[in-house]
Amino acid sequence: MNSNTKQKGSLYLTVLMVGLLISIIVGVIGIIVSSSNLGRGLGDSLRAFHIADSGMEQALYQKKQKTLTEYEIDCSADFDDYGISSCTILVEYDDGNNIESIKAIGSYNGSQRVIQLE
Repeated sequence: MNSNTKQKGSLYLTVLMVGLLISIIVGVIGIIVSSSNLGRGLGDSLRAFHIADSGMEQALYQKKQKTLTEYEIDCSADFDDYGISSCTILVEYDDGNNIESIKAIGSYNGSQRVIQLE
């Protein structure tokens, strides 16, 4: 083998190794970015759950105080400092005007969680 052929082989091997290394790095970065987005979504979901839970507590308090009379209550004003969030309480009554179920819906940044009591 002459030195020219050895150089071509070395160059080919070097390009192959660099390509493989770049592929591995891009794959690892992709995994890190996707897990970061998953973690953010989990945090948003948890905040949405807490908003729904707070809405349910508000509904139960109003029920105890006998002031829960509406069918739909917007409790979003309580969470203005959360940013992109909303809270809605839905109350269903039976024919005797007794509360049949209470549903609290909390949402935050696109994630939505519901708590329902029957």
